[in-house]
Parts: sequence; structure tokens; C-alpha cells
Amino acid sequence: MSYKIRKVFEDHVPTLLNEKTLLFESGSLNNESKKQLEKSIEVIALKLRYTNMRELNKMDSVLSNELLDIVKEKYSSNGNITVEMQRTEEEIELKVDILKKAIELKKDYQKKYAHPVERNIIEHGLFESSLPTNSTMARLRTPEGIIERHKNGFRRLYYRNDNGNYLSVFDSRALIGMMKIWKDKGENKVFEFDFKELLNAIEVELDGANYRMIANSLDNLARTQIIMEEYLDPRTQKRTKTKIHHPIPNAEIDRINNRAKVEFNSILQDSLKAGNYINISMSLFNDLANDTSKNLYMFIINYIQTKRDDEGERVLDIEPLIEQLGIHASTKTKKVNLIKDALEELKSYEILKTGEVIKVGRFYKYVRFEESPFLRNTNVIIGGSQLFI
Repeated sequence: MSYKIRKVFEDHVPTLLNEKTLLFESGSLNNESKKQLEKSIEVIALKLRYTNMRELNKMDSVLSNELLDIVKEKYSSNGNITVEMQRTEEEIELKVDILKKAIELKKDYQKKYAHPVERNIIEHGLFESSLPTNSTMARLRTPEGIIERHKNGFRRLYYRNDNGNYLSVFDSRALIGMMKIWKDKGENKVFEFDFKELLNAIEVELDGANYRMIANSLDNLARTQIIMEEYLDPRTQKRTKTKIHHPIPNAEIDRINNRAKVEFNSILQDSLKAGNYINISMSLFNDLANDTSKNLYMFIINYIQTKRDDEGERVLDIEPLIEQLGIHASTKTKKVNLIKDALEELKSYEILKTGEVIKVGRFYKYVRFEESPFLRNTNVIIGGSQLFI
């Protein structure tokens, strides 16, 4: 059992069990009191809203089996049911009820596409799904400790990081969280927030480790310079090459008070203001098990909007896709397997209806997929300009 689930149970189940026992003993378990009990269960379940869906389902299965064992034990006791046995059953029942409500809420969250992601950032593949080995990273760094890279995915990108790092998926979450705060706070080029706001925006736990990672991500983003070779200017709807620029040219990071003041570059600001972004579900993004799935998820949502008038299966060349997603592995087979796993995971979350890697002769050449009906539902807004699939 994860620490978070165990802590929630320890802090709240005893009180909830006492509340339920008192209602039974008083004979007042009517519809109104049942609703109150259900409300209490929902309040507790909300405390698990950032817990991974896989962990919730796993614990639901474990506790449901424990509950079944208790019921079998009671049935075979010939009426000799102890107070302890009865209380254990009621306690497990409440835990299962909490988990099922948490899972229900989680499924609702996953359908809320409310986090904006600027489309050029996705199309140029700024964030890596995996990182080279430490020895490879050491070779890539200049004597000054700088990483430079020319990335040739579906859109070409020049990348430079003064910290000597690649931007990871956690860094992408920090930027997505800032875009959410940017939108919620009035879409100003310069804005302030505390780390708690940012962690809430990206729907992760408020713990010391995440506070430190957020500060590091903000620093990493601020020390990144890029050239987008095929930037789509939302004003002219034409593609052009940008000058080298920091997406976040200024970031005042206060690690003592856990606050930051940031400025978006004019290129990023103008694109966002023009509505040139997609919306993703941060809850679903967080639940995806591996970083290749997360990057592929954003890429596919953007790709579908770009090709929103098309229907049926779509085909992508696998070589630029590997580069686009920033997949690093020792062999081509391992890279392809990461994409296969990501496709399976996106199917399990009903983002894709179908998805497979296609061989031509002895070599993997294409990825073929079809989005789920949910993503073609006209109620799913995935564009900043209120474009519908």
C-alpha cells in the first residue's frame, strides 16, 4: 500500500467508522444520513485525487479480496461472529468505498482537458522521453558544461542548455503548469506564483521533493535556448525560423520562500495569446506510466487537431517519431519497444482505438493508429481557439 493511501486511511477511516457505527446504533441510517456518509466518503476520496490510478485499482483489488475472505470467514463461523470480525469487515468496506469513489473521481478528472500546451513546443519536440546515459551526456557537454543539440523530428529544433541538461518530462509538466497559471491569472507576459500553486496546477503532491524538483525545473527552463526551424506564426499562419531565444528569458526563483516570478518570451506569449495551443488532461498525463507515453499523448492530441478533418487510421514514419519524442536507447529495437509500450498504454486509457508498429521486410518503418471515439466527440475541446474535433 502506498504511503499516501495508508496515511489517508489512518487519518480518516477510524472517524468515519465511528460515524457509521453511531448512525447504526441510533437507528437513524435513513436516506439523509446515508447521503451524509456518502459525502464524507467523497471528501476523503478527494484527498487521493493525485494518487496514480494504477495504485488505486491495485489497492481496490487487494481490499476487495480481503473483504471477500472476511465474508467467507463469517459464513463458515456458524454464527460465531466476533465484534472484531464485524468491525474489520466494516472498516474494509469503508476503505473499498473510498477507493471506488476515488477511482470514479479520477475517471472524471481524466476527461477534463483544461491544461494548455503551446503547439509549436510540441511540434518541435522540446522535451525528451528518456535521457542518454551519464557517460554519453558527459561527452555531449562542452568544456563549459553546455549541451547543444540539433533535433530532427517532424519539425527541426536547435537546442542549447547552459546547465548541461536535457529537458525532461517533469520539466514539461512545470512549463504546462505555468501555462495553466498564465491562463488562469489573466494571460500576462510576466506573472508570479508560489510553488504550491504550480504543484497544484500540475496535480502532484505537495512534498519537499517536488518543491525541489519544481525549483530545478524552473532553473532548467530558464537556462534553455532554442531555435524553432518551422515555427507556425499564428498571425500569418506561415512557418518561419525563429531567432535563438529563451522561452522563459527571465525567472526569479526564490527557493527560500518557494516563489517565482517568470516572463514568457514574446514568441511564446504571442502564440499563446493567439490561442495556438491544445488542451490536455493533466490527470491522465500524470497517470501514464512512462515518459514516452506522455510525450506521445501530447503529440497525438496536437496531431489530431492539425488533421481534425481526417478520419480513420493515420500513419507516421517511425524514424522521425523516435527523434521527435526524444527516445534514447542502446538499440533500435529498444526504441521501438518503448513506442509499442506507449501505444498499448494509450489504448488502455482509450486515447487510441488502435495503435501498432508496422514492419516492412525486416525493418520497423511506420506507426499506424486511430484515435478513440472520445477524442472525436464534439464536446471535447482541445484547441485554444475553441476548435472541436
